[in-house]
Amino acid sequence: MSRSNKLDRRAVAKTLLDGRDDNLLVVTGLGSTTYDAFAAGDHDLNFYLWGAMGGAAIMGLGIALAQPDRKVLVITGDGEMLMGMGSLATIGVQHPANLSIVAFDNAHYGETGMQASHTEAALPQGAGGLGMSSASNLFNAEEILDGICGWVRIESPTYEPDRVNRMMDEAEGAMRALGAAIERIPGTDGYADVVKATLPFGDDPDAPGILVLGHLDTVHPGGTIDGPLTLRREGDKVYGPGIYDMKGGMYLAYYALRQLLKAGQKPALPVTFLFISDEEVGSPSTRALIEVEAKRSRCALVPEPSRQGNVVTGRHAFLRYRLHMHGKPAHAGADNRAGRSAIRAMARLIDRLEGMSDFERGITYSVGVVRGGQWVNVIPIECTAEVLCVAPTEEAFAEVQTTMAALKPDDPEVRLVVEPGPVRPLFRASEGTMALYEMARQLSEAEGIELT
Repeated sequence: MSRSNKLDRRAVAKTLLDGRDDNLLVVTGLGSTTYDAFAAGDHDLNFYLWGAMGGAAIMGLGIALAQPDRKVLVITGDGEMLMGMGSLATIGVQHPANLSIVAFDNAHYGETGMQASHTEAALPQGAGGLGMSSASNLFNAEEILDGICGWVRIESPTYEPDRVNRMMDEAEGAMRALGAAIERIPGTDGYADVVKATLPFGDDPDAPGILVLGHLDTVHPGGTIDGPLTLRREGDKVYGPGIYDMKGGMYLAYYALRQLLKAGQKPALPVTFLFISDEEVGSPSTRALIEVEAKRSRCALVPEPSRQGNVVTGRHAFLRYRLHMHGKPAHAGADNRAGRSAIRAMARLIDRLEGMSDFERGITYSVGVVRGGQWVNVIPIECTAEVLCVAPTEEAFAEVQTTMAALKPDDPEVRLVVEPGPVRPLFRASEGTMALYEMARQLSEAEGIELT
């Protein structure tokens, strides 16, 4: 850990050792890391190594080789580790899967007078050159970005299933390379396929596991990347169709699992990735599948980027409607009073409907798509509008339904049909959700990240 991360070393040690069992053997280095481990709770299987600067890692190797059925964790400092750089060569050759080494980097030799250690220039490169995965190169920001951009370049607008399926091909290949069992579920109702990738980790591959749920369809039409929203980098921000919602999150989840496996580690529970193809229009063809997978999982993680760094543990209900306005035909000439324009009637209704939004209570009505008319020289007799309604409570949900069912045009000579569409029910955080959030919050805190 570099000093720029500003971590609390005691909190990190506590996080590493919380919930340990008798299968974990811990070796600590000379000096502060011994105090850190002791502060997290003394344990009979802690070996506090005093008086042997540079010996912690090689001692851990010996124990790992002697006890191959037990996990060995070495917690040491950067200065102590640099004094035993030669041990990394032996560890790199032996490469025991049950050995992990954590080096707390405060960039100084703490026991000999706080001389600068220059660890950032030596330790990660040395470990990586010897075939070891280090914290500094296990997750590489530029490598992550390159992967995300590769997915973004494959445009996948919801209503173009062939394009979405090309994106599904890419995700399928990535997960297959991790050893996942792939189920390609054919799309229905004009939408693209769904990819389900299962990795049977843990003692019981049929036990409830972790569901990673996300979508690869986007709202951006094909060709967007060539003009309106080019893939580009401006400082520390990158722009492109679907990079935020939500190819970036799904790639990051895949990458995290890939790197974990590369480091010789495995989750303790089965993991299922579900790549959805129609989320941007309310998941009309995949909702039943999502519900089945969620119910059989211990927890569901949706890696969609959050707003302003906040984690979402609940959300409002979303109700979609399609409005059909029917007018009366007439020529659009000098005297068109005999006709009734469906477009005009819909425009008036939209203004009235959106004006019903109550922002103080969190109830909103928004029309995002309008289609109407065919010829400019006749009064349009058909107009449709798509409405998205948001409700924060059960009472508000019922109110929205009542409001939409009671809609009427202001002209008695036109006819309105209100067609209910997909509904995303109100999502309130359960005790289990908040327990999962608290676990994430503590882990993030140990990494110097404030999760809210």
